[in-house]
Amino acid sequence: MSRIAQRPGSYGMPLLAPFAGRVGRNQNGMFIYAGVQYRANPARHGFLRDSRWNVINAANDSISCSLEVRPGSPAGESVFPFEFDANYSVSLSIQELKCVLTITSRAAYKQPLSVGWHPYLARNGRCEIHIPAGARWQLDREAEPTPTGELLRVSGRDDFRRGRALSEQEHWDDIFSDLTASGQETHAWSDEYCANETHVTGRSRTRIRRRVSVPAVGNSRRGVISMPEMQLYTPIGRAAICLEPLSAPPNNVNLGTVLSHRADSIDLLPGETRQFEIRVTLELQEI
Repeated sequence: MSRIAQRPGSYGMPLLAPFAGRVGRNQNGMFIYAGVQYRANPARHGFLRDSRWNVINAANDSISCSLEVRPGSPAGESVFPFEFDANYSVSLSIQELKCVLTITSRAAYKQPLSVGWHPYLARNGRCEIHIPAGARWQLDREAEPTPTGELLRVSGRDDFRRGRALSEQEHWDDIFSDLTASGQETHAWSDEYCANETHVTGRSRTRIRRRVSVPAVGNSRRGVISMPEMQLYTPIGRAAICLEPLSAPPNNVNLGTVLSHRADSIDLLPGETRQFEIRVTLELQEI
């Protein structure tokens, strides 16, 4: 519990906004937007996860909060003058955790926006990963790499579309793209198997599936997948694996011209409202 208190963003499912992932070279946070240079502070994962939210309603299985973000600049730094209202709701059932984030612009100018979540899913050794992605972003060679803007088709060990076993020795910190939807949602998951014995069925195996789902068609003006990226991250030395849905690749604000033909980069227009949603479910199946 003390570790969680010291580093709450390294456990659970932190919210990433208004930037998802790293910004700038080597996380210096520098970016140019509408011809002006700014610094993202912090340079990774945005500031909403560290903000003090106002609780609107709270129950045993749900909570809803609000946050007003208004322009402000720390001394000596030029940060973007974000101006929006955010509402965040979290609900929990026996098998499912659901989070919904709504952001409404209160500015007279457009604002850069990317949103994501960072689920830390439990992992007990070897597991199988399924990510319905047809491509992954090429990364630069910086100490903290970010996408170059070039997409590579998945193949071999990079292809998780039919599921692939992931050993404990493999380390991943890569961003996958071109996600495909199943019905009205996009799903990625990890599978583990354990042996069990009951008086009714005798010996059997149970599949433990931890599934991350996002709406397939959400709030994009272009009518496409609302969160078209998925980052696979394996924390070193920890019994966890991360399947992180993102509305745009990390450092997307510096890839504006590259992403102009895609729906990844979001310009939040004056008065506009955007909504993002994630569901994490735990499924047990005897096989």
